[in-house]
Amino acid sequence: MTAASAASTAAGPRLTMELENRRTASPVVRSFRAVPATVRVNRELTARAGTPGGRSVRHLEIALPAGVTYQVGDHLGVLPRNHVALLNRVTARFGLDAGQYVTLHARGGAPTHLPTGEPYPLLAVLAGCVELQDVATRPQLAAMAEHLPEGPARDELRDLAATTEDSRARYRERIAAPRRTFLELLEAHPDCTLPFVAFLDLLPALRPRYYSISSAPSVSEEPSVTVGVLDEPARSGQGRYLGVCSRHLAETRRAARSSSWSDDPRSPSTRRRTRTSP
Repeated sequence: MTAASAASTAAGPRLTMELENRRTASPVVRSFRAVPATVRVNRELTARAGTPGGRSVRHLEIALPAGVTYQVGDHLGVLPRNHVALLNRVTARFGLDAGQYVTLHARGGAPTHLPTGEPYPLLAVLAGCVELQDVATRPQLAAMAEHLPEGPARDELRDLAATTEDSRARYRERIAAPRRTFLELLEAHPDCTLPFVAFLDLLPALRPRYYSISSAPSVSEEPSVTVGVLDEPARSGQGRYLGVCSRHLAETRRAARSSSWSDDPRSPSTRRRTRTSP
């Protein structure tokens, strides 16, 4: 050991580190008062999981933060994250760098489910603030049409976005029934010049998913849930449809932290006490 390295060792480590959970700054997380919880157990319950025709069912046990409890009949609300494959598709479609930060500004201080006024990781916005697998809405179709060149594609989207009885029927047949998403339609129309900020503004806020708690506090202070993992051929005929939250929970490893809370979605006037987030 050289004299310089000995002196450095004596002075202590060269680097120190602080970790910050920026997801707590998300308006979506704040609106539900979600707090981090830790997954203690995540195990498969079915022998045929991963085999042709087999379905995965997971058993999860969640360690709640100090001071958070649950009751029999409560639900665990989970704020999931969109799958990385979806994020890659968005960045590829709009030619974005996944390492970028984005600063959003809301005109006139209008309320929004997106983080505003400060740099925020682009991938965190896409993963934890917006729904990317919802069926495309008529306003989204209309916005796309306005950014397409004149031609059949523009006329078709304008027709699907219209509110006549015939247009509504065509929308149900071509968009709603096959569950075609906003992102999927943008990928199908590469000549659409819709700005990325408009895409974000037209996406709905990420919604929590609720799971019945299968344990009792008299037996365990850590609630458990049973989750059937949704993984099936997409109705659009393109690829597979992966459940946003069930896939997120299936891939959450032991000791990982996530955003959730315990709550009864059926009775908003009698909200439960437990709020956390895996």
